[in-house]
Amino acid sequence: MVTLYGFAYSNYFNIVKHALLLKEIPFQEHKIYPGSPELLPISPVGKVPAITTPCGTHISETTAILEYLEDNFPANPLMPSDAAERASPSNHQGHRALHRA
Repeated sequence: MVTLYGFAYSNYFNIVKHALLLKEIPFQEHKIYPGSPELLPISPVGKVPAITTPCGTHISETTAILEYLEDNFPANPLMPSDAAERASPSNHQGHRALHRA
């Protein structure tokens, strides 16, 4: 089972939590705050979110976690299988970020 580390007020924690829920991946939550000494063996820079995979590997950084979930739990994909289609949402996000008024 995946263990998700973080706290509910973290937007990044919630992104990963929603991905786990959408992909219907069983997980348990461990409430922990950034910089906690208990977090350092799991997230070397002490940031959340972080996960421990079913095989015991620790992963931190939201993008890396989402890529791991997508690659290892193919059911209910979060992104299209076609590379050009996957790039499209990224292009739109970049455009919005650059053109805010």
